[in-house]
Amino acid sequence: MYIVRMPRLGITMESGKVGRWIVAVNSPVKAGDPLFEMETDKSTVEIEAQASGILRKLLVELDQEIAVNTAIAVIAGEDEKIDLAGVDLAGDPEEGTAPAPESAPVAAAQTEPAAAAPDRVRLSPYNRKLAQDLGLEVESLAGLEISEELIRSMAADQTRPAPAGDADYVELTSIQRAMRAHITASWTSIPHFVQILSVDMTNVLKLKGAFGKAGLNDILVKMVADTAADHPMINGRLEGDRVRIGRNVNVSVAVATPKGLVVPVVHAVETLGVQDVNTAIAALAAKAKGPGLAPADTEGGTITFSNLGAYGVEYGTPVINGPQAVLVFAGAIVKTVTVGEDDAIRITPVMRLSIAFDHRFIDGMTAAAFTSDLKKRLESLNPTAFG
Repeated sequence: MYIVRMPRLGITMESGKVGRWIVAVNSPVKAGDPLFEMETDKSTVEIEAQASGILRKLLVELDQEIAVNTAIAVIAGEDEKIDLAGVDLAGDPEEGTAPAPESAPVAAAQTEPAAAAPDRVRLSPYNRKLAQDLGLEVESLAGLEISEELIRSMAADQTRPAPAGDADYVELTSIQRAMRAHITASWTSIPHFVQILSVDMTNVLKLKGAFGKAGLNDILVKMVADTAADHPMINGRLEGDRVRIGRNVNVSVAVATPKGLVVPVVHAVETLGVQDVNTAIAALAAKAKGPGLAPADTEGGTITFSNLGAYGVEYGTPVINGPQAVLVFAGAIVKTVTVGEDDAIRITPVMRLSIAFDHRFIDGMTAAAFTSDLKKRLESLNPTAFG
């Protein structure tokens, strides 16, 4: 018998949620196979099984906040007795990431039972008729612990009726569910205000090629970090009656994935060159869109940057990524008629930056000092100032 526990995947991680079981109850699993999706407040990660056998029992509900090292499931042999008496289900939250077997490893001979063939699903006559009456494919019950409640629940999920108007429903992904909780908390607990400024991007566009493969996004992330480093309160967060000011500017960069928006973190951006920023963001984006981010990839952010300019969005009123205090939102570059200091009329490439601030400790003047400094840096960009 092997006890599956909620793993700790980062130093600061204290709890997580089971967003989805990849392996169904009473189905075989091999060590190293994906077992379940774990959600933290910042990411969703596939967790692999640490033992081979059959997933015999689930000990927690989906979307339930579970402390690190708490028992969440049991893997055992097909005929092995499940006895949890004497097992510390709560575990020690100080334990590391690698769970240990609660008893001898499951025997190899017990770990590879053949999956039931679809035409051999064992049902009582009552349950078989119930499934047929509810329009549920009997084959979909293969490998499950069958009960009337399970049949009714699966049938309801499969044939959920559309309300008036023939609307359809789409289930939230695990990332979207985590986003729902996080954004709701940020919006309801942090009083926002937004400053919008127009930036002449002529110099940035002219010099963009000086940074090798780095693009506009990388330059903006770097400039935001350098400016925040000179305005410490912008890099802070409110903790009780004190403001915690980060020693480095760690930028959370919004990345769109098929499952939803994630915000991996590039650390100490003020110490990096633009090309280094490009490399870091590209690596994190590849992980986010591929195998998935580890919790460590999303921890420690001190300010967030988001750019929807490619979609033609010019400005917005962004929601702060709490507990951070500032989010910088970049819009599209638009050719705009402007009047220079010499009163000459020009066509100028203009980007609007919409910057949200936590008004509990950042006042308008502090925010304006940051926004005006950022504008000056972008409009007078000098590629020799940083690598």
